[in-house]
Amino acid sequence: DPQQIKQAFLNILKNAVEVMGEGGRLTVGTGVERMANGVEKIQIAISDTGPGIAPEDLKHLFEPFYSKKKGGTGLGLAITKDIIERHGGRIKIESEVGKGTRFILDLPVGNN
Repeated sequence: DPQQIKQAFLNILKNAVEVMGEGGRLTVGTGVERMANGVEKIQIAISDTGPGIAPEDLKHLFEPFYSKKKGGTGLGLAITKDIIERHGGRIKIESEVGKGTRFILDLPVGNN
């Protein structure tokens, strides 16, 4: 569902922009990879130069109602993960406090 995938990307992009405040860099990169079994996947990496996420918080990011953001509901990333997984994909996060965060989304190409 293109609308759901769009919503997933918007959730990540919105979070990145909000944590960077005024200034910072938001980068989006893409690539296609053929797996050993012949299935192709597209990888989308969304990186920001925000404050990063503490290691103890990383494991909770996709839990519903978990939020460190002022006024946050903790639903955006939980919904995002659900959307990506329902489309046969995976999502992971790399982050370093003081340096930024990178969301990596892997999605199957076509009807695989």
